[in-house]
Amino acid sequence: MKQSDSDGGSVPLEKKGEEAGGEDRPGEGQNPWLRLSHWVLVSGTLLFLTVGVIYAFTTTFGKFRTYDDEGYFMISVQGYLEGNPLYDRVSTIYGPVYYFYEWALHKVAAIPLTNDATAGLCVAHWIFAAVILALVGFRMTRSVLLAAFIYMQATVHLESLANEPGHVQEVVVILLSIAGLVAVGGLKRHQTLPLLAVIGTGLLFTKINVGGFFGIALALSMLCCTTGGGFVRVGVWAVTLISSIIPVLLMWTYHGETWAKNYSSEMTLSILAVALVANTFVAGRTVRPLDWIRAATASIILSALILFGLLMTGSTLQAIWASLVSGAYKIGGNFYHPPDLEPWSSLTWDALVAAALAATLKRREASMLVPLAFVKAIYGIMGTLVLVFNPTAQLGCLLPWAWLLMVGTKEKDNDLFPRIFLSFLAVWQGLQAYPVAGTQVPVGTLMGVLVYSVCLWDAMRVFAGSSLLCLPLRKVESIGGGRWAQIGAFLALLAVFSMRWCEPIRSWQEYQAKQPLNLPGCYYRRMAPARATEYRKLAEFLETKSDTFSIFPGLNSMYFWTDKRPPTYFIISGEGNMPTKPQQVAVVEALKRAKRSLVVLREMDWSPGQPYGELKEGPLADFVHTECYQVDAFAQFKILEPRRPFKTPD
Repeated sequence: MKQSDSDGGSVPLEKKGEEAGGEDRPGEGQNPWLRLSHWVLVSGTLLFLTVGVIYAFTTTFGKFRTYDDEGYFMISVQGYLEGNPLYDRVSTIYGPVYYFYEWALHKVAAIPLTNDATAGLCVAHWIFAAVILALVGFRMTRSVLLAAFIYMQATVHLESLANEPGHVQEVVVILLSIAGLVAVGGLKRHQTLPLLAVIGTGLLFTKINVGGFFGIALALSMLCCTTGGGFVRVGVWAVTLISSIIPVLLMWTYHGETWAKNYSSEMTLSILAVALVANTFVAGRTVRPLDWIRAATASIILSALILFGLLMTGSTLQAIWASLVSGAYKIGGNFYHPPDLEPWSSLTWDALVAAALAATLKRREASMLVPLAFVKAIYGIMGTLVLVFNPTAQLGCLLPWAWLLMVGTKEKDNDLFPRIFLSFLAVWQGLQAYPVAGTQVPVGTLMGVLVYSVCLWDAMRVFAGSSLLCLPLRKVESIGGGRWAQIGAFLALLAVFSMRWCEPIRSWQEYQAKQPLNLPGCYYRRMAPARATEYRKLAEFLETKSDTFSIFPGLNSMYFWTDKRPPTYFIISGEGNMPTKPQQVAVVEALKRAKRSLVVLREMDWSPGQPYGELKEGPLADFVHTECYQVDAFAQFKILEPRRPFKTPD
C-alpha cells in the first residue's frame, strides 16, 4: 500500500516512519498500521489472484470453439515432439520459438499434451501476463493501487485467449509484457536495449508480424533518442515517414474497401502523431552508435542460434522461408475478418492535430499541466472504465491518442525512453488485427491497457498537487485518513473486480451447468449438451471404424480424443486453410495407403474471405470429390470413405 506525500505523490507505507525519523524510535516495527497494511496487501493480492484464476478457468474450460485452433496447435506440436522437422514435415506458419517453448513444457517439464493440460497452460499464461503488466505499472508509478487496477483490466482484456487455448498468442502476450518490464528500466541500464532486441527477435520467430511491428517500434524509439545533429533528425523523420506507409502497403490488397481505408489511415496517422510528440518532447538523446551495435548484435546472435537449431533438427531454408515469410504473407489473401473502425475514423485526425498542437506548445508545458491532465484523465477513464470490455473500440478510439503518455507528467524524467517506446509499441501492435480481428484485437491492444492506466495516474498526480486539492489532502493525512483511504480504495477495486467484472460464483455455476465432454485428455472441458453428444458420437465412430482420418475443415482435437495419428502433419486448419499442393498430394497418398481411412466433411460458415467446409480445388478436393463416397452422416458431419479396387459403394 502507498501513502500520499505532501506533493501529491505517494511513498510506500513502510517508508513513512523512516521519513518521519521513526527509524530511531524503538517499537517502530510494531506499528499496528504497518501490520494492518501488510495484511491487507497480502490478503488482497491473494484474493485478486484467486478471482482471476477462477474467472480464467471457468471461461477457458467452459467453451470449445468449432474452428478448433487448440487442436491445430496441439497436432503441430505433437508432430514436432515426434521428431518431424518443422515446415518440411510439419506445416505451420508460426515461428520456432513457440515450438521450442512447447518442447520444454512437454519434454523437459513432462506436461502431457492433452486438451486439459493445454487449457490449463492457457489459464497460467493469461494470469501471468496480467501480473507482469501490473508490475510494469507499479514500476512506473510505485502505486500498488494502480498495479491492482492494471491487473484487473488485463485479466478481463485477455478473455478471448480462452477461445484458442495453446495458441501462439499466449507466448506473444507474455513477451510483450516482459518487454514493458524491461523498457521501464530506461536507457540508464545498459542492458535495456539489447534485452529489448532479444525480445523482439523472439517475437519475430514466434509470430512474424508481431515481431516486425515490435522491431519497428523499438527502432523508432531508439532513433528519437539517438545523439547527433541535423543529419540524425532528418534520418528520424525519413524513417518515420517510410514506416508510416507500411499499414497502407500491408492492406493494399483491399485498398478499395472502406474498412481497409479506415484501418490503414488510422494506423498511419497514429504513428505520425506518436513520432511528432516523441521527437519534440524527448529530453536527453543518449542512444549512441555503440548502443545500436550492441542491440543489433544481440538480435543477430539469437537469430543465428534459432536458425541453427532449426537446421540441426532437419528443417530446410527453403521450407522455413516458404512457411514463415511467404505463407504468413498469403494469409490476408486467403481469408479475413476485418475490424470496423469507421465510427472512430475522424478521431484519428483529431489526435494528429492535437499532437501537433502539443508539440507547438512544448515550451509552455509546465503552465499547461492542468489542461493536459484533464485530457489525460478523460482518455484514461475512457480506456480503463468506459471501454474496458471493448478492445475494438479501444483500437479505433484510443490508440491514436497514445502519445498522451509522453506529455503532461508532473515530474519530468530526463529518460523519457520508456514512455516513448511504450507509446510506439502500443500503436504498432494495433496492426495485429489485420487480417483477422478476433483474438488479435485484445492481444494487439494489450499495451494500450498500460498506456490508459498510466495516463489516468499522471492526471491524478497533477490534480493532487494542484491548489484545489493539495490542502485538503494534507489535512486528511494529518489526521491519519490517508492510510484508510488507500485501504478503502484497494478493497473497492477488489469488490469491483470480483462482484462486477469477473463474478466468480456466477462463472463457476455456469461452468458446472454445462456438460463435460468426457473424452480422453478432455475431461474438464464443458459445453452445451448437444455439441458434446455430437463430438462423442463422432469420436466413437472414428475410433472404431478407422485407422486414420482427415476432417475438412480441421477438427484436429479429434486425433487426441480417438488416439489416432493423422495421415501426415500437413495440417488442415479450422479456418479452411489448406496445405500446399505437394503437401496435399502427400495427405492423399497417406489416406490411400491406410487400410481403413475416412474423410469427414463439416458444414460450417466463416468470414467473407473464406467459407468453411468448401473444397473447391487442389489434389485434396479432387480426391474427395472423385474418389470418395459417403458412408454415414449425422449432425454437421458427413463421413466419406475412399474407393478401393476391392470395395465399391453400396
